[in-house]
Amino acid sequence: MKGNKSVKQEDGQILVFTVLSILSLTMLWLMVINIGKMVKDRVMMQNAADCAAQTAACIRARGLNMIGPINALLGIPVLTLGTPDFVWWPCPIPHYWVSCTHTAEQAKIFIDGLIKSQEEINKTYGGGWAWIQANTVAKRQELNSRSEPYGADGIIPLDSFSLRLHRNMGSISYWGTVWVQLPAYTGPVPVPPSVKGIKVDKGKRWYEQDNGFDKKKQRIVAYKRAESISNRGYPFGKKLFSLTKMPGISTIAAAQPYNTIGPMFPKKGQKYGLSAAKEFLPFAKQHKGWDAQLVPVGSPYQH
Repeated sequence: MKGNKSVKQEDGQILVFTVLSILSLTMLWLMVINIGKMVKDRVMMQNAADCAAQTAACIRARGLNMIGPINALLGIPVLTLGTPDFVWWPCPIPHYWVSCTHTAEQAKIFIDGLIKSQEEINKTYGGGWAWIQANTVAKRQELNSRSEPYGADGIIPLDSFSLRLHRNMGSISYWGTVWVQLPAYTGPVPVPPSVKGIKVDKGKRWYEQDNGFDKKKQRIVAYKRAESISNRGYPFGKKLFSLTKMPGISTIAAAQPYNTIGPMFPKKGQKYGLSAAKEFLPFAKQHKGWDAQLVPVGSPYQH
């Protein structure tokens, strides 16, 4: 009888040990799942920040590559703004001793169109479009089973998306034309705006580098809130661990446009528009332009 009683006591101890083991293993399993989810989200969020920053820098590079050739057109002497206070499109049809101004008007329309197109590109690629694309990329870093965005909840840009281009301002003279017929010369002669033509004071001219142009860096923070839809159902074992929700996550990354040829745009305060054409010439010869790359975020942040 004593032997049977000892066996029954040992059976009870094994049962308690088994229950505790199962409970411990269950808690460990739940902990591994929760920690794995946090680690996966942290890696995904860093990828989201990197991709968002790279996207913003790429869009800025594309904007510079689009504005640069137009800037070069504005730097052609005589035909556009290459020389200050002088734009002249001669009348192609002879009007002997009679001045014509319609070519001056056409030249102004053409140059105004170039400047307007530059400003539209600058506004788009240096603002809203960059933010929309960077935000979309961060959100679509992960997709659920229905191909819905499951990545970052959003981004916070720490720097302006501006292309950092400055418009050179100054007077512009669109000269008229008079055709003359003389013994030594027959052809068009430029006529200043004071006689015939158009004079613009404080007009918009070519684009130049703004301050800090070559040091422009795009830092972006990607974040996932604790209440994010991707955290529904987590953490596992809330009551066991006394946890109510997963922690929020934020990551930071930085990217920067670069090129190995030159700035493409003249420095601020240039007197002659010809500098705009000269700065673009190396790019035209080598068929290269601006590109983008990830860079260290720098103090006080760590990449």
